[in-house]
Amino acid sequence: LNANGSATISIPSLAAGPHTFVANYAGDAEDFPSTSTPFTQVVQLRATADVLTTSATSLDGGQQLTLISVVRPTGSVPTTGPTGNVTFMSGDITLATAPVDSTGVATVTVILSGTGATLSSTYAGDGNYSTSSSSSIPVTIGPAPDFSIQATPTTWQMQSKQHLTVKLTLTSIKNFTGAFSLGCLGLPQNATCTFSQDKPILPSGGTQSVEVTVDTGTPLLGGTQARNEKHSESSG
Repeated sequence: LNANGSATISIPSLAAGPHTFVANYAGDAEDFPSTSTPFTQVVQLRATADVLTTSATSLDGGQQLTLISVVRPTGSVPTTGPTGNVTFMSGDITLATAPVDSTGVATVTVILSGTGATLSSTYAGDGNYSTSSSSSIPVTIGPAPDFSIQATPTTWQMQSKQHLTVKLTLTSIKNFTGAFSLGCLGLPQNATCTFSQDKPILPSGGTQSVEVTVDTGTPLLGGTQARNEKHSESSG
């Protein structure tokens, strides 16, 4: 007790929920002991905000997608941040649950199915922080790629009565295998293309090379210059 008959204590922090306090005076040589009326203090959970971001909003089937949830307290900056878990959802389907790290971030990597998904995340809260949910993020999903094709060179220029050979490299993705029927579209008038293989087969997990010769004159001859023939004319 101080000279005014008051005693004070400070409590650094209290967990969320109700707390009931009682003061007991021990008395002295001239005063009897006494007990105060109970006092209840209710500590509310601190509000949070959950912000979800994704590594992409459009992807191919079978492609990995990273989801990042950032949980932040609202209001004044506390001494300790949120703990606990974040649940990542696709619609009403649970994709994964990940813990919040010391910076308030939870991260998972998933593979989505179907043609699209609506993603969201929900922070479960802890003893000091309330739950919160992110806004939804729509993601479109294209078909899974089976193979890739690369041309060497990728671009070129030709004059009339010339020909050029281009190398095509087919690469299997996810052990795709199959036979290919190759052709050319958009060629100039009288131009042709010829493939070194009629129906190349791409092995599972491998590559296949095919050469295609584009010709702007007839017929195909040695070198890059097609033959230019002169025909005799007869007078009548």
